[in-house]
Parts: sequence; C-alpha cells; structure tokens
Amino acid sequence: MITVMSALVAGLATVAAAVGLRALRLPRDARGPAALTLGLVAGWVVLAASGYALTLITIYLLFALGCGLVGALCGRLRLPMLVRLAGVGVLAAALFAFEYRHGDMYALASGIWWIVAIVSVFVLTFFGRLPVAPAPASGAAAEEASSWASERALTGVALVAFAWYAVVAYRLPNPGLLTLSLVAFVALGCFWLVARVWGLRLGDAGVTGLAGLMFALGLYAWMADASVPMAAAPLVLVAADVAVTLLGRLASGRALAGGQRTLVGRVLGVLEPRDDAGWQLNIARLGAAPAAWLLVAFTLVSIAIAAATWVLLWASVTAAIPLVVLAVVYLAASALWRRVAVRRGRPARPATSPA
Repeated sequence: MITVMSALVAGLATVAAAVGLRALRLPRDARGPAALTLGLVAGWVVLAASGYALTLITIYLLFALGCGLVGALCGRLRLPMLVRLAGVGVLAAALFAFEYRHGDMYALASGIWWIVAIVSVFVLTFFGRLPVAPAPASGAAAEEASSWASERALTGVALVAFAWYAVVAYRLPNPGLLTLSLVAFVALGCFWLVARVWGLRLGDAGVTGLAGLMFALGLYAWMADASVPMAAAPLVLVAADVAVTLLGRLASGRALAGGQRTLVGRVLGVLEPRDDAGWQLNIARLGAAPAAWLLVAFTLVSIAIAAATWVLLWASVTAAIPLVVLAVVYLAASALWRRVAVRRGRPARPATSPA
C-alpha cells in the first residue's frame, strides 16, 4: 500500500510541479528537470514519513539527483563531457565506498561497478544529448531545440526499463527495488505526459539525472539477485548504437574532428555528441516517431529475451549472447530500413521542434 501511495504522490507531484513552474515562466530546460526532481523527492518523502525509505532507495535517489546536478552545472558552464564524467565518477566513488563500508560489496566488485557506472551514465547521456532536430534559429534557441527527439527516445527506453525492473522486483521478490521502480516509472510517465502537452525538456540536468537513475535501478536489480543480462537488457541497444558511433569515428579518422581550435579541444571532443550516430541517421531517413518506435520495440524484445533466459536458468555469460546478437540485428535492421527509404526516394524527414 505504501509503495502504491508513494508512486501516486510522485506522479501527482510531478504534474503539480510542472503546472506551478510553468506559471513562473521558467525556461523549459529548468521546468522539466525541476518537476521530475520534485516528483521523485515527494515520493521519497512519503516513504520516509511511513518508515519505508530503505537505505538503498535513499542513496540511489541521491546518486541520481547528484548526477542531475552535475549535468546542470556542466550544461550551464558548457563544460566538455569528460568533466561531466569526472563529476559522475566522484559520485559513483562515494556510492560504492558506502556500499563497501556497509558490507554490501567486496572491494573488487565496487571497483568494477564504479567503472560500469561511469560508462553507463556516459552512454545514456551521450544518446540523450544527440542533436537531431534542425536548428530553427541561431544561438540559444537552436541549441535549446536540438535534442528533444533524443530526449523523448531516452524517456521511452527509461519507462520500459523501470517497468521491467518492477517486474523483476515482484518476481524475486524485493520490496525496495519494486518501490523505487514504481516511483520512478510513475513520476517519469507523468513527466512524459505533461512534456507532450507543454513541450517540456529534460535538458542537460534531466538527461544526466535520468541516466544516473537508470544505472542505479539496474545496479539495485543486480544486488537483488538478478543476473547482469537481466539488469542490462533495457540498455543494450542504446549502448550498441553509441559504441558503433565511437568505433566508427576511430575507424574513419574522424575521432579528433569537430571544429575545435586546439588539440586538447579536439581530444576532449571525441566523447561529445555530433552528427554521426546511427540514431540520427534513423531520424533523418525514417522520421522521429518510426525511429523511436523501432528502438522501443527492439528494447522490448531484449527484455523478452532476458526474461526467457531467466526462466530457463541460463548462466549470465550464455544469456548475454542472444542480447549481443539482438543488438547486431537492430543495427543491421536500422541500416536496411534506411537503405530501403533511400531507394524509394523518400526524402529525409528530420525531427522538428514541438515548440
């Protein structure tokens, strides 16, 4: 009952915050992450008031909020991705130091998960910040509208992930994971609805914070005795797209390209979102909605595969093989669909700003 109540309060608080902040005429980059943050905090307050705010729920929410703060500062100051990852690394180090001191993890496992945390947040943040919309103007207006389609796609993947983690928690069972998954799902779902109506954006803060929350829930699922493929299933396809993008930069010699005047700037720019990701090509050739649905559909298939390997009691290494194969199939299917669209003479249909 407390789980359901906290989730409902989180959703209602998200909507109420979006309405209230809209009346203050704050920028959409500020209203979106603020509304989502207030919703999550409201859900946690209900848990804390009733004595159900478990330690893991609290520290994982703090980690996600800390990631959002890092993203907000880096976005505001226009700092490179490497600085953002350094901030996330500090937060992850504090998180796993806490886990180690409380006996939840051995030192080696803490070190491995520290690396996984940085990589996971980078992959999801990189994807969520990919520019895919044409610039309607110059300067701040162009930048403000440039990544809304990627943010919406990341939101869809996150909703699927949170629902999956809730199912995993229910089957294990693990009340803490179930509670946090439902609170996150309802809050993000309500945010998605109001974002569709008022054009709210996650912005740098929301994208990095959501990336931190997705990683935290995956980690929670693993600590609750789920296998690594089960925890990683919702993120496999996004990770594959980003990995192929970075490998393509290295293979084509475009790793250090990108308009920076100094060598240091070009090196730091290797990790920055540009215009060479498969997801961006899907948007250009297929349109925003078909590309997003393709990604979500394959994400659902990856979850179904993870669920099947769970029921069949496959080992983690064996269960990871079909997920890797699915990632290859997704990339190949995306490339084939784009080629068919080109042969049929379909013009590029870049995403347009909802504003």
